[in-house]
Amino acid sequence: MGEIRLGKMHLRWCDKCNVPVLEQAACSRCGSSTREVKLTPPGDARPAFKYDIDRAKALVDRQFGPGCGERLLPDGKIVLLNKAPDIDRMDEVIVDGQVIGALRFHLANGDKFLLRPYSAVVLAPVVQKGWVKVDPGAIIPIREKKASTLAVGVLDADPAIVPGDDVIVLTDPQEAVSVGTAKMSAKEMRKEGARGTAVKTRWVVSSPEVGVLDGRATWADVIEANAEVIQRRETEAKEFVQKTVRNNDLPVAVSYSGGKDSLATLLLVLEAGIKPTLLFIDTGLEFEETRKNVRETAGRYGLELVTENAGRTFWDNLWTFGPPAKDYRWCCKTCKLGPATRLIQKNFPRGVLSFIGQRAYESEQRARKGRVWRNPWTPNQLAASPIQKWTAMHVWLYLFSKKA
Repeated sequence: MGEIRLGKMHLRWCDKCNVPVLEQAACSRCGSSTREVKLTPPGDARPAFKYDIDRAKALVDRQFGPGCGERLLPDGKIVLLNKAPDIDRMDEVIVDGQVIGALRFHLANGDKFLLRPYSAVVLAPVVQKGWVKVDPGAIIPIREKKASTLAVGVLDADPAIVPGDDVIVLTDPQEAVSVGTAKMSAKEMRKEGARGTAVKTRWVVSSPEVGVLDGRATWADVIEANAEVIQRRETEAKEFVQKTVRNNDLPVAVSYSGGKDSLATLLLVLEAGIKPTLLFIDTGLEFEETRKNVRETAGRYGLELVTENAGRTFWDNLWTFGPPAKDYRWCCKTCKLGPATRLIQKNFPRGVLSFIGQRAYESEQRARKGRVWRNPWTPNQLAASPIQKWTAMHVWLYLFSKKA
C-alpha cells in the first residue's frame, strides 16, 4: 500500500534515557540529542499498555518458544505501537527507538508476530520453534543479494514448520541471517534432493549490531523528557480555544465520547477557563462502561450533561443497508449525525460551538477538514478541534501528565 502522510512525523528517541521524545532535537530530561524513529506513515504511534505487551509476548512465545516473549520485550522498557496499513490490522512494535516487529491480525490466518532484524538477533540464541538452519554457502547470497533461502541449502529446520509460518533463518552457531515466510513445510525442506524456495526473505540480518539499548525507563521519565513540547502544545491549544470562543457568540460545548481525544479536548477547554456543556451521543452500540464514564466525567468536573440516544437505529437499518464498511459508513449518519442534529435543535436552537477531539492523523478526511469547520449534516454546529495537529503520543503524554 502507498504511504499515507497526514502530517509531520514527530516521533524521535533519546538513546541515553531510552525514551521517546516528540518533535525536539534535544531531550528535555537529559539534554542529549534525539534521533528520528523510522516508522510507517502516518506515524500515529501510541503507548503499548499491559494488554498489548502481554498479547505480543504470548504470540512470540507461541511462535518461537517459551521465554522468547520476555527476552524480546523485557520489563522496564518503553514499548510503543504504530498502526500501519494492511489488509486487516497491523501494528508496528517499537522498542529502543526502532521497529522490532509487528503484530498482525489477518481474518483468515489470525494473530501473528512478524519479525524484523532486531527481533531475529535477540531471539536467535534462544529460539526453540520457527527456525531454519542453512549451509554457510547460502549466507552470502541471502545477505548481499537478499536472496530467498533455497531448500538445497537447508541443513535442518523446526519439524513443526508449515507454509506461511514466520521463521528465523540461522547459521549453525545460532546467528540470524534473515527472517521470512516459509514456503514449504519442514519435512519438504529437509527432504533429500529438495528443490525450490524454502523461505521467502522479508528482511536480511546483515549485522548482529541492531541497536539493542540497555537502559530501562518509566512513563514518568517519558513525561519529563517531553515536558517542554507538551507545555508548548498545551499553551497553544488553550489560546486557540479562548480565541475561538471570543470570535463566536455561541454557547460552548465539548463533544465527549469517553475516548482519549475527547478527554484531552475537555481538559484543554476547562484549563482555558471555560466551563462547557458536555454532549454525548449514545449510538445504541455503546458499552455500559462508556456510559458510566460519561456520567462520572460530567460529575467530576461539575458539568451539565446533555445526551441523545439513537436507540435501535443501527439494528433497524442493518437488514436494509448491510454491514457498514470502511468506505460505506452509513451508520455514522444514522447513529451519530442524526441524533446530534436532534440534540442541537432541542438544546441549542440558535447554534452551538462544539469542541471536538478530532485529529488529522486519524484519516485523510479529517486531515482535510482543518481546525474549524461545519458539517452539512449538522448545520447548527460550529465544530473546532484544539488537538487537530496532535499525534496519539501527544494526547497520551498530555493525559499522563495530568494524571487524567
